[in-house]
This record gives sequence, structure tokens and C-alpha cells, in this order.
Amino acid sequence: MVATSYQRGDWANEGAQNVTYRAKLGAGLPAALLAGTLVAPLAYYFPGGAEGVRADVEQELTDKATPMAAAAGDGYSIEFNGRDGYLTAPEGADVDDLVEDIEAIRGVRDVEVERTGAAVVPAADDAEVAEIPAEFSVAWGASGLSGNGTLPADRSASIGDAMGDGFDYAAGEQYTLTANAASAVEDAIPAIGADLPEGTITVIDGARVRITGVPADADAFNRLQAQFGDRDDVVLDIGGEPAPAEPDPAAFTFAYDGAGWSQSDGATPENFDYVSVLFGVDATTGENLVVGDNVGRDVSDARRFFGNGLDEGSISVDFDQVTVTGVAASAEDADAIRAALGDRPNVTLDLEAPEASTTELAQAELDALFECCTIEFVTGTATPTAETEELIDRIGEVLTRFPEVSVDVNGHTDSDGDEALNQELSESRATAVVNALIARGIDADRLTPQGFGESEPIADNDTPEGRQTNRRVEIVAKEGV
Repeated sequence: MVATSYQRGDWANEGAQNVTYRAKLGAGLPAALLAGTLVAPLAYYFPGGAEGVRADVEQELTDKATPMAAAAGDGYSIEFNGRDGYLTAPEGADVDDLVEDIEAIRGVRDVEVERTGAAVVPAADDAEVAEIPAEFSVAWGASGLSGNGTLPADRSASIGDAMGDGFDYAAGEQYTLTANAASAVEDAIPAIGADLPEGTITVIDGARVRITGVPADADAFNRLQAQFGDRDDVVLDIGGEPAPAEPDPAAFTFAYDGAGWSQSDGATPENFDYVSVLFGVDATTGENLVVGDNVGRDVSDARRFFGNGLDEGSISVDFDQVTVTGVAASAEDADAIRAALGDRPNVTLDLEAPEASTTELAQAELDALFECCTIEFVTGTATPTAETEELIDRIGEVLTRFPEVSVDVNGHTDSDGDEALNQELSESRATAVVNALIARGIDADRLTPQGFGESEPIADNDTPEGRQTNRRVEIVAKEGV
């Protein structure tokens, strides 16, 4: 609610005048009593007697009307005789609005205006209004908001009206409020009843703001501290505890140089202490750090390839992402690492591997042929079977594509029979394969037959299956002709 602030009018000499207004009956008392026609029964209505009642009425009306007169400026005063008011005002001043407001006070019958000899001096257009620092205080809680004070006229909407009906304030151009203080109050209004279910906002000397209360929860505490805690013009006096800080994503790197590990960057979470054992280093840790759910598993799985397929490299973590970089000992090692980790969505592999040599490429193709077939002979002889002739055709095709590659053709037998005869049989079978390849156009200088008899079994000779496996011819690629 806004109290009217009365300003002096621009009037010339009008002379003293008396203005009498129609009486208004106060609410709540019998009309006849207020009109003065029921004197005898006063003691019945008011045990203090008629004189006591009159004095009380005069005092009450004076208390209510005096602030209005004072707000109008110098030279204004009001006093009451019974329920009749006598307003003293400077000569020439426009008092109609003031008289109307005083007559609206319950119990006032009428108001007469008495002029003083001093005339109202018209103010110059550029005259400055005396500044008064705005001051106010509001408090709120379960029962609502209440408060009072003064505000600059240009803040009556953004502060006064925003506070609500419970804030009883006077607004005027003479009241000042610094921009910082006004901004702080406007920023604090949304917290009323929300982040601060109960509390106070107080402005002193038009510049200092004090906010008190107990935040609704820990998050509200954090918001209020972030918004007002560092403002020089605000005293924030709130209870409660701050909410735990949100954890920060951890980022760190461990590097492997072929001889051991070192932590080259970042910090690990404090509860990630097993990395010290995993990497054999005293890891640097940080407070309130966190990594993704699967990071521990992925780091541990990647670690086992270093020194066992990866000659050097690093493992880096950025919250839930794991990056593995390194130099693989061979293309096969790189492929093994990709097979183990490449399908994991949060793992990135950046691997280098030496390019496969011509010999390795040729051996890979030869091995692929033997995944489905074997070189077989008619039992007890060195004569290849018809199916083996087809396999030898394909072996010849591979050697034709890699003319710079030579091969050893190694014959093996099982342990059945005489050892010397088995040795002779393995040599004969190796030579038979070499002759078959020569017949298909492969230079004899690229082919070396060797027999190992029963000396290099790869399965159990005590079972039929094992003996069959041991009866074999292997093709081993080698560099040079």
C-alpha cells in the first residue's frame, strides 16, 4: 500500500481562507453518539467518561493524521478538537487531496484549513529535491509477508508491488536507493517463500542490504550463496548447510616406455587407488573426482597388452572414455588387441603396427589353406591322394603370387612302426610334395624338402585322432630364394 506524498503547489497570494467540508461519520460508533446528541449514555459506552473518550478520540485521530500532514512538507500540521480537524498549511498551498485523505480517516467529522502567513514559494524548474536514503524492512513466513518503509518512486513497481500487499511503503522522488542495492533486492524477491521459506530483507541508508533466513534445502543454500555471497553491498545471514559439490570428471594418462609405467598427466579419483598397484606407480589423486562405471575394467584389460604385444604407448582416461595408444610388436598383436577391446563403445584404439612382410603375407595365405584341408597320402606310401592334388594346386597358386618367397616342406609321421622307416617315409612325402609343386611351375630352388619322422608330434600318439594329426606335411614360408 502506498502512502500519498504531498508536494507544494505553485500558487501566488490567495489570502487566508477557511474551508469547511461535509462531515463524515466514523464507522463502528452509533451515529447519534458521533453527532453529539447522546451525551448522557457515554459512560455506558465508555467507562472512562465523556472527557476521557474525547481525549482518546482526539489522540487517535491526531496520531493517524499527523504523518500525512508531515509528508506534505514544512508548514503543515494538524490537531483535533473532538472529531473536528484543524489543518494548518502554508498560504497558497493546494490542500484538497490532503484534506480528502484526512477526512477519510475513520472517526473524522470534518477538516478546516487554516493558512499560515508564509506563502508557498514556487520552485524553480531545475530545483533539486532534498534526497532521503530509502529504508525498509520486510519479513515473511507461514503467515505471509509484512513490512514497511520508503522507496524511490521509480522502484515502486519492481520492488514495492513485487513484494505484495503486505508491504506498506511510501514512494517519492526524494527517496534514493543505489543501483546495486536495488538490484540485490530485486534479485532476492524470487527467493521469498521459495529458496527462503521464511526470512527478512532489510535496506539501510539506501545502500546496504541484509538478507536473513533458513534455506529450503542444501541446493537453495548453494544458489543463494552463489547469487549474493560475494556482493559487497549485501550481508547474507542464512543458516543451513551447502549441498555436496558435484564431482568433477577425472582425466589422467599413464605411459609405458617398454621398461615400466609413469603417470604423465592428470589425477585419478581417490577411490581409484588400485591403479597404483596396476601400474606400479604412486599415482597422483584428486579430491571429488569420478570416472565412468566401466573405466576400471577397460583400463585393467588394456594394461595386460603392454609388454605383451605393445612395446610402448599409453592409456588415457577422460571420465568414461579410455584411449589406448601404442606400437604393436606385430600386425598379429595389433589384431589381437583390436579383437579384445575394439568393440567396446567407450574404448578408442590408436595402434601402430609394423607392416607385414611379404613372407608373413604368404604364410598367412598358406595357413588359411590348411584351416580346412591337410595333405594326405595313400596309406604307407608317398603318393598324394586326389583331394591333396587339389590342395597342392592352391599352394602352387600362392607361391606363384609371391615369387620372392621360398618354403620349407616338412614331413612328419606318427609313432607307429619302425622309427627309421618313419624317418624315411617323412622324407619321401616331403619330396613328393616338392616334386608336385615343381610340376606346377615353382622353381626347385625355392623348395626345401625335410623329413622329421616321428620326432615332432603335435598330438597324442596313443589315440587314433592324435596319430592322424601327427601324420602331416607343413609348408613354412621363409625369405629369399
